[in-house]
Amino acid sequence: MPAQRHRHLRFITLRLEILIVAFTFTSGTFAAERRAAVSFAPGFLTAQGAVAYGVGAEAEWYGRAGVSVRGDLYALLGASKSLALQQIYQAMLGIAYNFERSGPLAPFVGFQPGFGFASVRNGIADGLYLYPVMSPLFGAHLFASEGWQVSGHVRYVFGEMNYAETGAVYLSEFRAGVSLGQTF
Repeated sequence: MPAQRHRHLRFITLRLEILIVAFTFTSGTFAAERRAAVSFAPGFLTAQGAVAYGVGAEAEWYGRAGVSVRGDLYALLGASKSLALQQIYQAMLGIAYNFERSGPLAPFVGFQPGFGFASVRNGIADGLYLYPVMSPLFGAHLFASEGWQVSGHVRYVFGEMNYAETGAVYLSEFRAGVSLGQTF
C-alpha cells in the first residue's frame, strides 16, 4: 500500500506541474526570451557506486517575475564500472526560479518531475523499462556574449524502477552538468 500511495503522490505532482505550465502559457505571461543548450553531465549513481557519463539537452522559456519553464533530456553514455544497468534515458519538465542577474551571472533553482527508460540485463530482464523521476536542481548561467551562454548546474535525481523481472533497481544519482547554449 505505501508504494501505491507514493506513486499516486508522484502522479499528482506531475499533474500540478503540467497545470502550472499550461496556465502560464495560456495567460500570456511569457516573454520572448528562450534558451536552448547541449550539455555534458557526469554523475554518481548512488546505489551502484559508479560514476556515470551522459549528455543532455535543455530548453527553457523565461516568464515574468523570474519564473521559467525548463525541459531536460538526458542519455547515459557509459559508467566507470560494468553494471547490470545498460542504458538510461530521461525526460523532465518543471519550473525554475531565476534570481536577478549580477553582471553576466544569473543563478537559478528549480524542480523537475519526469520519467525515464532504463535497460537492465540480469539474465531475466531484457529491454527498456519505464520509471518515474524527480529532481531538484540549482546552478547559474554565465552570459558570455550576445545570445551565447555557458551554464552549470547540480541536481539530485530520485529514481527507482521496480518490476518483477528486474527487482528493485535504485537509479538515484548526483549529477552535475555543464552546457553551452544560446538565448533567442
